Amino acid sequence: MKSFAKGTSLKAPVRLVAMVHAELHQHVGHGDTVVDATVGNGYDTLALAEWVGASGRVIGFDIESKAIASAREKLASLNLLDRVQLHCDCHSQMGQYVTTSVAAIVFNLGYLPGSDHARITHASTTLAAMESALPRLKPNGVLSVVAYPGHAGGEEERDAVAEWMNNQSKNDYTLKSIIADPISEHSPEWFLLQR
Repeated sequence: MKSFAKGTSLKAPVRLVAMVHAELHQHVGHGDTVVDATVGNGYDTLALAEWVGASGRVIGFDIESKAIASAREKLASLNLLDRVQLHCDCHSQMGQYVTTSVAAIVFNLGYLPGSDHARITHASTTLAAMESALPRLKPNGVLSVVAYPGHAGGEEERDAVAEWMNNQSKNDYTLKSIIADPISEHSPEWFLLQR
């Protein structure tokens, strides 16, 4: 994955979802335990469940019961529910549920698409969740965060995540980041921290 600084021009916006999944798939394999810190509509959860296989485990969190129900339904329809634990709880509480080393922890911040845009992730709980997540990464594990500055509170959260990530990169972690469309001030930004 290439790293881009803010203000770098690209010829066209990149598709972050495809890039995130391609990178995560390199770090997640059969038998791994992984965390989806923001289940949302369940698409990351599904991908992670496929990659960890029958012997792996995905632990997912979302504060929206609608998100948990939707993900549960998708997973059940593909016979993947048995390898996933879903919790209707804030990602900042993951320390109560995740007690083992994990290969990857995935955050897709903002609000649940198609739901109440006032119910968003917040910098305070996201930073608490990332602090809790970091010591749980196994060697070469990754912490992936996609931040969306285009909604109320989103820019503050993105800036807080960027600062936290930059501080971690000074302590034996490798940080990569990319902005989907550097020309747009509201473009999503992806951060990948590797242990």
